[in-house]
Amino acid sequence: MPGKARYTPILVDYRRWLVLLVVVVSAAMIPLVLRLELDRTLKSAFVTSSPAYGVYKQFLGDFGADEFILVAIKEDGGVGSPGFLESIKKMTAKIEEIPEVDRVLDLSNVKVFQERKGIFGSYPLLVNKDGAQALPDRDGLERIRNGLRFLDYLISPDRKTAGIMIWLQNKWKFSPEMADIQERISHVVADCLPRHAEFGIAGAPVIRQHAQNVAVHTAILYGILCTLITSLASLYIFKNLKVAAIQTVVIGVAVEWCLALMSACSIPLNSTTSLVFGLILMISVSTVIHIVTHYYQASSTEPDKIMAAKTALREIGRPSLMCAATTSVAFATVMISTIPMVQQLGFVMAVGVMIGFVTSIILTPAFLIVLKPVNQRTQVRTRTDSIHRALTWLERFVFTYPKHSAVGGIVFCLLMFAGSPLIRIDTQLLGLFTQTSRVVTDLKFVERNLAPTRSLEVVVEAGDKAFKTPEALKKVAELQKRLEALPDIASVDSPLSLLQYMDSLLSGPGSNPGRLFTDGKVLRQALSVVSFSSDGKALLSRYFDSSYSKVHLTARIKASVTTPMGGIISSVERTGNEAIGGWGKLVVTGEQVVFAAQATEVVDSQVTSVILAFISVTLLLMIQMRSVALGLISLIPNIPPVAVIFGMMGWLGIPLDNVTVFAAAIAIGLAVDDTIHYLTQIRREIRDAAPGQTIEGCIRRSYETTARAMMSTSVVLVLGFLMLCFTPTRPAIYFGFLGAGAVVVALLGDLVFMPAMILSLRFVRDALGKKVPAKVP
Repeated sequence: MPGKARYTPILVDYRRWLVLLVVVVSAAMIPLVLRLELDRTLKSAFVTSSPAYGVYKQFLGDFGADEFILVAIKEDGGVGSPGFLESIKKMTAKIEEIPEVDRVLDLSNVKVFQERKGIFGSYPLLVNKDGAQALPDRDGLERIRNGLRFLDYLISPDRKTAGIMIWLQNKWKFSPEMADIQERISHVVADCLPRHAEFGIAGAPVIRQHAQNVAVHTAILYGILCTLITSLASLYIFKNLKVAAIQTVVIGVAVEWCLALMSACSIPLNSTTSLVFGLILMISVSTVIHIVTHYYQASSTEPDKIMAAKTALREIGRPSLMCAATTSVAFATVMISTIPMVQQLGFVMAVGVMIGFVTSIILTPAFLIVLKPVNQRTQVRTRTDSIHRALTWLERFVFTYPKHSAVGGIVFCLLMFAGSPLIRIDTQLLGLFTQTSRVVTDLKFVERNLAPTRSLEVVVEAGDKAFKTPEALKKVAELQKRLEALPDIASVDSPLSLLQYMDSLLSGPGSNPGRLFTDGKVLRQALSVVSFSSDGKALLSRYFDSSYSKVHLTARIKASVTTPMGGIISSVERTGNEAIGGWGKLVVTGEQVVFAAQATEVVDSQVTSVILAFISVTLLLMIQMRSVALGLISLIPNIPPVAVIFGMMGWLGIPLDNVTVFAAAIAIGLAVDDTIHYLTQIRREIRDAAPGQTIEGCIRRSYETTARAMMSTSVVLVLGFLMLCFTPTRPAIYFGFLGAGAVVVALLGDLVFMPAMILSLRFVRDALGKKVPAKVP
């Protein structure tokens, strides 16, 4: 076999120089690893090239991004007591002392346009009663709330919850110090909190910071757990502490190189790329396990360690390279997605898998040669442990009941694929967090006790200065009325409420509330009065663009809503277009819309990546097997893991999102690894078969040679995927279950389904038999 032996002497004979090269490169990469950054803006979660993002960007240009941190404080006794209002005032004063804070708004300092003693002006909301600060009477407060909807964030309708709105200076919105800023705000609130009161914090900066936290925690925790699991599994499999240490060093180098790659390519750490730490560990360990397993086998007949290492590399070098190539291609197929974070993980893992192969193929033989020869006792222990007993039982079952095994596999695949129509899509940012996470519980607290924080932005565009006319205001009124009637909408914030409130103040009691819809003079007067102050101008800029050709309404979504976001958006769009009746152009935008629009992209990515992965992997298998027939046969065990991915997502309600979108393509890439080793060995057994030997005998010998390594790598992969269940990211947890299920089914596909199909189907046996028809009947 001269062709196969070309590179193995180089890897073994020049191992010292190669190891030195790896050490030098690893040392040079340390500064790059230390410069790895977090995705503080979460821009990698947005498809910036999508039409939905373009519309949202235009909206931000017209009306700005009113981004703030919202603190909700609940007091069952009510928020109108002098003691509570004093506490709020104290909180505000201390929060304003935080250097990064731009301004703070709450009940103690908010001013509203109103009439007092016959004089109109901007006055504090609170009034003096018996020498203390107090809320206006209930009717007066309700009238102000109806006109100035932003007060929904400062006091709840039942007057039991108060809010504090905190705006940060622009330069601190995406700062690495954001976690510290939020912590200081929390400490201030907790220190000044009245007895028996409780609070929660929500807002875009809070969500962004928590997303960064879970990305870092996932990366560190998953990396540590995978390192521990792979080391312990290796120790059990090979019964040698030094071999386990070798494995840890080898895959550790691969992880370092991948992190350096991320830093060099300006790929930040986010909710998807944080999985690199563990995934590279798990996938790289496969090559190490196969090298060590074949080294152990070679050592039983070859006492010379260098020759044993060369034999092991000669046996598994080409299959391991092809395994790495197929897994790399599977990851690369997900790069067709336009979602940046999906592209980033696809790229890093596609390159990282090959990095793991290179470091494993260089370092593992070099380290094994340094160790003492494998003793006879260790070899005996590896042939009598629970893994060996399980494989022996499985082999006996498959070869005794091949047809039953084949039929069972087919039925299982059909049942799994039947669940695919039930798959739902969740691309919303909040889907990143578990329901028990602080950010979710705080958000629920704020929405339940104060006001909804999720919203859709509705913009209507007409001609220049169109919204300075009563006719336009009628359309806005009808639009607001229709939107508020929708079951999933809690309220609508529009300029109509503000203008009606201003008109009622200016015209006095008993005036006609419909004057705004008939008299342009009244409308212009109300707009002019509002714009007298800087606060009024800022308020108008939330509702109108500079030319008054666009009007902006905010439809707040109910906290208890169960309707999918895509359905709510469609309902708002349909109702809005019916309300304006073609009078203007209506668009619905906002972050919720941008994420929902990516749902189609996620589905398209899933389907396309699976198709590309199947085609690419099949071609590579044909090249590896040097046979079209064997390449097609190798697809047999790869159908069950894909089926189980779709089945688990459908039957168990696991959503398709920016992380689980990888699952099917990766299942193909990982599942095919063991198939390659198994079929390569079958091909080798058939080629070397003596006259009169049967296909069944070749399959049995192949099973005995490769099954242990296949089982060992699968155990490590399953345990590694299950470690994701301990991470704080919900998509990662789901991905862990999917990955573990796919690996288990892939192993059964190789050890049960494929041999059963070969033994049960004559045309498959004939395809294998044609390789050496003179030897194998």
